[in-house]
Amino acid sequence: MAHPHQASVSLGQLRQIPNLLDEPERMPDAPTVPVLVALLRSSDEAERDDALASLAEMIDGAFGEDGAALGEQMRANGGVALLSWLLADPSPDVQQMSLMILGNLCSDSVDSNSSATKQSLLRCGGARAILSCVHTEDPAVLLFACGALQNLCYERDWAELAVSYDVQLRLEALLTHEDGMIVRYASGALQNITRALQLEGDELSEF
Repeated sequence: MAHPHQASVSLGQLRQIPNLLDEPERMPDAPTVPVLVALLRSSDEAERDDALASLAEMIDGAFGEDGAALGEQMRANGGVALLSWLLADPSPDVQQMSLMILGNLCSDSVDSNSSATKQSLLRCGGARAILSCVHTEDPAVLLFACGALQNLCYERDWAELAVSYDVQLRLEALLTHEDGMIVRYASGALQNITRALQLEGDELSEF
């Protein structure tokens, strides 16, 4: 069984949020989730980046009823699928920001109904995009990918999917990474996979 603090993590404070805001005054003072999600679809990169930064800040400080409401609004407005789509963006900062937001939306400490977001990601086809991020060599993207996987793999469907793609082998290799935070979250993800599948740790490598 994973230690309680390893089951679900908040990713906003791991590292400073990438500065994607070139002109912060462009955004409304109090943008709503539907407006921000709509801007994620913008062909204007600056508008999209502003929306990402605003969502990251909004979700990073959310918990309790506010966190649950944010999660519901993100799912209802298609934000979860859009964020998984942005993981294919060539910008590491956009990938990092998208992973951080998704990771937090999949954390029970942010949204008590985060299981709905985990299932939404499976339904929208975003799973492969997230799983592939753990193979990046970019340390910042890798950190948030491991953190997001730790939260996701607390549930059996995600743990089974991760093992079906041999993601546990990559996580095991990351246990010797020079970045201690990457090691911590790779280890947490492995522990949650083990717990979800009720396997012994050394059995994971045999899949």
